[in-house]
Amino acid sequence: PNIYNIGIIAGALFISQMVSPDIIGLSWGGLIGAYLGNIIVPIFAMKAVGVKYSFKINLQHEGVRKVFKLMIPVIAGLSLPGVFMLIVKGFASAFEGEGVITALTYGNQIMQVPLGIFGQAMALAAFPALSQFFAQEKMDLYRAQISKTLRAVLFLAVPAAAVMVAIPEEVITAIFQRGEFLREDTLRTAAGLRMFGIGAFAWCLHPTLMRGYFSIQKTAPPVIMGTITTVIFVGFCFTILWGGQGYEMLALAGSISAFLMTGMLMIHLNKTVGDIDIKGILLTAARAIVAVILPAALLPLASPVLAQLPDLVRLVGLGVLLLLAAWIYFFMAKLIGMPETAYVSRALGRKKPDSSEESGPQS
Repeated sequence: PNIYNIGIIAGALFISQMVSPDIIGLSWGGLIGAYLGNIIVPIFAMKAVGVKYSFKINLQHEGVRKVFKLMIPVIAGLSLPGVFMLIVKGFASAFEGEGVITALTYGNQIMQVPLGIFGQAMALAAFPALSQFFAQEKMDLYRAQISKTLRAVLFLAVPAAAVMVAIPEEVITAIFQRGEFLREDTLRTAAGLRMFGIGAFAWCLHPTLMRGYFSIQKTAPPVIMGTITTVIFVGFCFTILWGGQGYEMLALAGSISAFLMTGMLMIHLNKTVGDIDIKGILLTAARAIVAVILPAALLPLASPVLAQLPDLVRLVGLGVLLLLAAWIYFFMAKLIGMPETAYVSRALGRKKPDSSEESGPQS
């Protein structure tokens, strides 16, 4: 995925200088990055580990037929993550005032940052292990792995969500407010970001839950539940328009829908594969929220200082502030006994994994 992003950036910086209109450069960069990241690099990666690849099309192969069979529900469904911003933009166009769609788009893009860093990354890391445990019929290890991954995602995503709720204006100011992006644009975007942030950690759980279904080769249930949630979300949006609510309520409706979708997926997966320790997952969420209260309350106190800094220094200052808040969150989490802090301690070389953590692949 990073190669794809690099392709887009290269298209904007270099290819755009060679084509007309220059915006087409981004499309060419994205196309090149997609092929490099998804086809070329994986071929060399497979070769490096001793896998021989040859290009052929065999629609009669049992594995190929199975892949298409599993793909059909995913392609046919209207799951909420795939159409979320299309719906938001459609309803946002009904609100008066300039920049509403742009404000919600930017707010959603910032909300996607922890989703990509924590949600998608940890889901991809856990997926091979989950698939392996299912194939070997070791469902006890499957349940332990998905529960551990979901708790780890919550541990990381809850403080990220708290930042969006506590200091959305400061985040938008540091990242975007320069040039023609004015103070009123910041305020407009921050209102949406705060509402997006409420559901950020629910969105972050979604990729792992989806991989949980895919690893047991059940693609229809999550798409069905995602489609149901999409219908409910559209109903929320119509209610907001009819009730004369503000545009930021569209983002709140999305957050509520994310909680609903995640809850449905978790409960159904629990029934499908057995106990995935929902109680423990909810306990982790509660503990993370308690641990993040103090740093979230302290963050706004630094707002006057950040506001006085020049653009680049302000961005660096925000980074330092968030790092300090992360340490406070870590020590608070450790104080209330969150076992997920062991991951951080081990990453810093302060603790070796205990015997319970050594069983099975880790995410």
